[in-house]
Amino acid sequence: MEGPNKFENLNDFQAEIAALQQEEESGKSPTAHFKEWKGVIFNPSELTENDREIWDKTKDDSISEADFYAYREKLMQEDPSQSSSRKMFMAFIANKATEIFGRRYLNKNK
Repeated sequence: MEGPNKFENLNDFQAEIAALQQEEESGKSPTAHFKEWKGVIFNPSELTENDREIWDKTKDDSISEADFYAYREKLMQEDPSQSSSRKMFMAFIANKATEIFGRRYLNKNK
């Protein structure tokens, strides 16, 4: 790992996301980002370097709105299907990013 939150390779990143998925499935996590949805079963091995890069930025709170929108647009171009593991991951990132952006806004306006 390059920094405290960065992954050097895709396999380590996919393994971390698989662990989050397992926590949801076992009930250890109250979230449902990676549970089967509309017949789509989340598969972390479908995640790419682009997904890893946005996760690194999300984990270290450096993600910007421009980063997220660029990621979303690129994903929509690369994967036009209505449902996929990558789209499920994007929804997870959107939730995490919204929390980060909200925290920044609140801290800025104290």
